[in-house]
Amino acid sequence: MNHPHVFFALLLGICAACSPAHAGAGPAPRPPEQVNLADLVRDTQMLDAQGQELELVWWIPREYMVAAMAQSADRPGERTERELESLFDEFTLVAVLRGEVSALGAGRFEPEEALRAKVRIQDTEGKVYNPIPADEVDSRMTVLIGILRPVFKQLIGAMGENMQLFVFPGRKGQDQRLADPLGTGRFAVRVGDKEHAFRLPLGSLLMPKQDPATGETFPGSYSFNPYTGGVLSPGAP
Repeated sequence: MNHPHVFFALLLGICAACSPAHAGAGPAPRPPEQVNLADLVRDTQMLDAQGQELELVWWIPREYMVAAMAQSADRPGERTERELESLFDEFTLVAVLRGEVSALGAGRFEPEEALRAKVRIQDTEGKVYNPIPADEVDSRMTVLIGILRPVFKQLIGAMGENMQLFVFPGRKGQDQRLADPLGTGRFAVRVGDKEHAFRLPLGSLLMPKQDPATGETFPGSYSFNPYTGGVLSPGAP
């Protein structure tokens, strides 16, 4: 089984199932309508597959939901969109799957309780956070998780059914997000002794940059041409 392809299909499918759709200059955010959801999925997922053992982590930031809704053929309505944005601003949502999968797709997976004891997130300042206890999760997020669970199962069966969703705080100060994909630094999800690190900002959320000397275009998170060392400038949309 090609695990990366299976999970990539899963993560792209969630958008369709939940919302039918389809050191240079500072980085400019890409409008939600222009975000490539496939690229954003690549930027927010980490897959560690060794033989039959696998571990998948998917950080689901507010920007993913905003872009998915903006590109939906059947948008949920302005009020619902605002509520979802507010919810993902208040909390950080992380999906984790860990277990063993055979070539035929059968597998054994760690249950929610076992994973909860191992999953942590680390902000850009190195502070570590535990998941919010299940019985203390905001009721709105509980409803959303209840919607996502059958979607996971429908898309990839037992593997999707065993993907566990964990809710963490979303802010570390009144005006500062705990995990800001447009910020700078390094955000990480830990599962036991394994660390899955995300370098910020995420290039898929930024307008591309260009090397004025060579005309080459690079992700907006780049400051220099990786081949020549030349300083990059904002590129054409």
